[in-house]
Amino acid sequence: MLILIVKKEIKKVIEYIHSRPYSKNIIGYQIANAMTEEWMTFDFNGSIGKRSREKFNQLVKENIYQDNEVEYHRYLNETVANRICELSSYLKKLTNNKLIVGSFYGYCYYHTTWEFGHSAIKKILECKDIDFLCAPIGYWTNRNVGEPHPYMVPIKSILKHGKLFFSENDTRTDLSKFVFDNPNYKTPLWLGPNRELSLEICKYHYAKALCHSHSYWWFDLWGGWYNDKDYHELFSKLNTISKEALNMDLTSKNEVAILCDEEAYYESNINDRFA
Repeated sequence: MLILIVKKEIKKVIEYIHSRPYSKNIIGYQIANAMTEEWMTFDFNGSIGKRSREKFNQLVKENIYQDNEVEYHRYLNETVANRICELSSYLKKLTNNKLIVGSFYGYCYYHTTWEFGHSAIKKILECKDIDFLCAPIGYWTNRNVGEPHPYMVPIKSILKHGKLFFSENDTRTDLSKFVFDNPNYKTPLWLGPNRELSLEICKYHYAKALCHSHSYWWFDLWGGWYNDKDYHELFSKLNTISKEALNMDLTSKNEVAILCDEEAYYESNINDRFA
């Protein structure tokens, strides 16, 4: 069975890493999958196929799912969530429950159709072996200057369940270059604006993390890891602000909440792109 092979390989990796001197500097692991490590299903089609249908039919006979397409969509998404939980539990055991474990998952406000496999976040939030979730800044409007760059996940739900949220600030700047020599990776999405506006967008992405009280990391897309005086000076200032904010009351004063029902996405038809 494939999951057993995956676990065997994970065990090899963990044993090797923890035999090295640098292992004492490791605080956790991220369970990743293909499709840019974000647990999105193959070809964005929900991983539908002969074998998935056979397994679903078996579970219908066991009265775990009802025999209809909505339930089939639920099964496909819950399969993804169950695998993340299973691998997280396994990794916890391998590391004697001493390190944090998390994953990219829960894109409820982006990729909002069942084909992406992200519509079972309730299972993830209830999993005791998952300590954090992460997601990049949303790609609405191609992250144009002067436009909102919303979140892709329900951050407050993640935090309410006692888990960390890391925003991947893969902020495009004037340093960014195209990823590969492939048409899909040579669109304006992969490049940033000029230096002045790039620095302002970095401030914007940082401010989102500060205002919403969550963690983040900077990920430079093929631009030299922000190896530039201007960016280093900015990040140093932002780090100082973060330290000063540790003792401040950053409780939200918002009076309006947006509720998202992940199960509603099971009702959508394939290729219904209403995000």
